[in-house]
This record gives sequence, structure tokens and C-alpha cells, in this order.
Amino acid sequence: VALHGRSVTLYEKAFPLSEQCSKKAHDQFLADLASILPSNTTPLIVSDAGFKVPWYKSVEKLGWYWLSRVRGKVQYADLGAENWKPISNLHDMSSSHSKTLGYKRLTKSNPISCQILLYKSRSKGRKNQRSTRTHCHHPSPKIYSASAKEPWVLATNLPVEIRTPKQLVNIYSKRMQIEET
Repeated sequence: VALHGRSVTLYEKAFPLSEQCSKKAHDQFLADLASILPSNTTPLIVSDAGFKVPWYKSVEKLGWYWLSRVRGKVQYADLGAENWKPISNLHDMSSSHSKTLGYKRLTKSNPISCQILLYKSRSKGRKNQRSTRTHCHHPSPKIYSASAKEPWVLATNLPVEIRTPKQLVNIYSKRMQIEET
């Protein structure tokens, strides 16, 4: 949780390497989290692009909402259609004003209906300060730079009546703030 510019951990759990990123680990984490939250609470689980449709469906089974960035080779389609396209096709439609594309389906192999949002932040003007004289040409600055410049394609099961696209982008940006602290 982001609180006054700091991150406050409500619950964390470590899993053996063999269980990390598994449905079993995700379901165990969510069950444990559900056991410590008040029963009348409906949280919004904000996750990064590493989480996929099985995670979203597990969150929905608990009656909760989810918000996640979608990247990579994920495909989307209009509801009731089979016109699957790469999520990267949406990048050209993004701007510094957040907007919703309405409800779509994500992933051809395990479809889920959700609201799709687009947002591209303005460039922060950061420059790579790594020395070129040390012959240390690690690829990570290029990877991180590309990720930071890529527009946000966000997906959520939260109804549009509850939060505006701008509010959802602000909520997702708090996830980034928490990750950085």
C-alpha cells in the first residue's frame, strides 16, 4: 500500500524457487491474504505484466478486482469476435491523456473479458549515464529504457462506473512508486 510517499507492506510471503510464479503459489497467497482482510472488503489487486490470466481469474473468484499492465505477445479481440491482434497494435493510439477502449477479450488461449486502458507518459528526459570507457555494455539500461518508453496498456475487471481511466492510471502508477521504495 502506498501511504504518504512510502510503501507499507500488509502481507508478504516467500515461496521456494520451484513454486514461484505457479498457480498453486498464487492461489495460496490470495487465500492467505483473504484470511487477514475484513470479509466486507473488496480490494483492487494491482499487479505488473508478469501476472497473467490465471492470476486474474483467481482474483475474480474471490470477488475482488484486479488491475494489471499487459505487455509482450499478448493478444486482444473485440467481445464476441475472433479478430485477435497483438496488444502492441494499441501503442499508436496512446497519448498522455488516459482513455478506455471499453471491454475486450485478452489472450486467445485462455480468454478473459476486461476493460482496456491506454496511457503514455511524457518523456522524463533521462539520459544513460553509464560510462562507455569501462567497456561495460550491459543490456539492462536499454531494456529498462524501452520498457519505460512503452505506453501502458492496462487491463482491469473494475467497472468503468467505479473508477475513471485517469484514476486507474494513478492507481497503477502507485504500484510503480511502491516498487521503487
